[in-house]
This record gives sequence, structure tokens and C-alpha cells, in this order.
Amino acid sequence: MNIGFALVTSNPFFDRIVDLENEVHEKCDFHNRLARLNNIPHTTIFQGTFEEYTDYLSILQDIKEYFIYNTWDLKLHFQEVSYVPQGWYFYMCQKTEELQRIHCFTLGRCKEHIVLPPDRMERNVNHLTQDQKSGIEKYGYRYSAKAFSPHITLGRNNDEKKEEIIVMLQKKLSSLPKDPLIERITAYRMGKDGMHAETLGEVFI
Repeated sequence: MNIGFALVTSNPFFDRIVDLENEVHEKCDFHNRLARLNNIPHTTIFQGTFEEYTDYLSILQDIKEYFIYNTWDLKLHFQEVSYVPQGWYFYMCQKTEELQRIHCFTLGRCKEHIVLPPDRMERNVNHLTQDQKSGIEKYGYRYSAKAFSPHITLGRNNDEKKEEIIVMLQKKLSSLPKDPLIERITAYRMGKDGMHAETLGEVFI
């Protein structure tokens, strides 16, 4: 089963970024539309293919406890829009030391349950950094370990990088709070393009 664990922000940021993506969705020709229930805006801590009977709710609870006892900054700090091949537009979040620790804890907690697809390195990895290649090889997820890169996926299309999309998104995002509070941690079923297709469990912090 394909599962992810993510941080989700509180309102007004949550509602406003959903509305913003919906405003530009057609212009950007994004595959998936952000929503308030399933394809929600989220910052992934880790996602991957897990053993079928993995107790993801137990993992979720452990992440919450680690988060509460090891985090003093309960906010995410967003910076700028970035294009990532192939076709992704991310709203990048500052990779603080605390976020890195939470990611590493989650990675350690999940490691024994991760199923590594044998063909994971057969994809086009030419545009990836060495750390990202290592993340795929060891954990099946590009943004693992040293390559952890917290962000919210605004959308993905089939085009090459378009500066006009970056400028438009950056302008619209400038009206949102830059440092929203983290409201909850979710376990989610991954959908197309790694989307937050279904909330399997959530804990509030």
C-alpha cells in the first residue's frame, strides 16, 4: 500500500491556498485540484510503499509524540515558488533543524515496513541530485534523508518550466500568511502524483 505522513496547516492559510490553486488551476493546466477534504494542501514528512498490514496509525501516533516533545516552533515557514522537473510547482518551506529531525524520526520509524520496488531506479533520474537518487534507492522516496525538501505541491502539469506560472503563483501567494501554524499530522493514501488522496488517520497537535 502507498502511504504518506504529512503536516497540515490551520486556517486561514489552509482555506486560502485551496482557493488560490482553484483560481489558477485551469490557467496552469494542473492535473489535480486542491480541495478541503481529500487532495488537501500538505507538507509531506515521508511517503512510500509499505507492507500491506503496516500499522500506520501507530506510526502516526509516534510521530505526534515525537513532534510534541521535540518541536518548539509549531509553524511552517514558506519562502518561494519553485519549479521541479518534471512539471511540478512547489511552494517551498524552510527546512529547519526541527523539521529535519521529524523527518529522520519518521524515516527511522517507517524503515522496517518500507517495500522497495525493484524497478525504482529504472525511471529517468538524470535530473536528480545524488542525494535524491540515494533517497529513491534506499527508501523509495526522492526527498528522503539528506534530500528531505519540505514543501506544498501546488500542482503538476505536462509542460516544461514556465516563468509566467511561477510569477503568477508567487504574486497570489504573497497575500497568504508566510508562517502558518501546523494544526495536525495525517496518514494518507497516496494518489496520482503523490496526492493526498484519502485521509487514513489524523492527530491534532
